[in-house]
Amino acid sequence: MSEIKIYGIETNNLKNIDVFLKKHTINLIIGLSGSGKSSLAYDTIAQIGQYEINSMFLDIESEPTYKVREYCNMLSTVPIKQMNNNNNIRSTIGTYFGINRNVVLLFSLFFNVKQDFFVLNKTDNLCPDCEGIGFQRKLDINRIIDYDIPLEKNPIKCWTKSKEFYSTIIKLFCEDNSIDYKKNFRMLSSIEKNIILNGESEKNIL
Repeated sequence: MSEIKIYGIETNNLKNIDVFLKKHTINLIIGLSGSGKSSLAYDTIAQIGQYEINSMFLDIESEPTYKVREYCNMLSTVPIKQMNNNNNIRSTIGTYFGINRNVVLLFSLFFNVKQDFFVLNKTDNLCPDCEGIGFQRKLDINRIIDYDIPLEKNPIKCWTKSKEFYSTIIKLFCEDNSIDYKKNFRMLSSIEKNIILNGESEKNIL
């Protein structure tokens, strides 16, 4: 059985990784929040599959958004997301199919505690970090920064207007913090990246 092979993936925050996927099986991607799961699954693997199939029927002039060294045995892809009519953001597969009550009953009998101890939507039982949603709302660096544009040319994606103005500000900020503004964001150290994203200047450089 031939595998889907992708070499040298550097899409967004991924750093030169190789991936091998078995066909006709379920391939699971797991990792910490922000580790690059979406960049790998949606922005790379799925995009390659879509780009290949579209190139057979359409005249594609734009460059692909993924960044890889090479790949082979790719299949056409259809990325899908879980959608249902339940608008409760704390719903789980258990609440969706109505099996939570039985699960709660079994756990309460097994551990000999009150049933409300296992109720997910009870305020006292919610995770203090995500409040029962399952994720924390944070800015996605991959949607803010273009990793391959030098700092001096303004890699901030949302700063599309007055780019020269923002480029000047970035260069001055980099000079004050001893950061080489000719480097792109990918080449910076972790400390330098944090300074660019979260640092404050003591000077008024406007």
